[in-house]
Amino acid sequence: MEHVEELHVLEHLGFVLECLAEDVRGEAKSELGSLARALESDKRYAIAGAQERAHKLSEALMLLRGDDARGAAAILARVSRELWKRVLSG
Repeated sequence: MEHVEELHVLEHLGFVLECLAEDVRGEAKSELGSLARALESDKRYAIAGAQERAHKLSEALMLLRGDDARGAAAILARVSRELWKRVLSG
């Protein structure tokens, strides 16, 4: 199966966005922190541009910790859209 790594990341991003939509910020922060760490070190998440995306997720986490869920969600949606483009382009 192609793009397995990207699909792992997308699944987690979807969950974080769902948590934000349901205003479950503690779970969103935890999952987002775990995903950022996984992008940096877990081979199951070895995607092109992993370090850059981990940095973006860390930015989103900082916004979320500062009570800016909307700003965090915008970053997460952008990262998700970029990954979907990679997956769909083959």
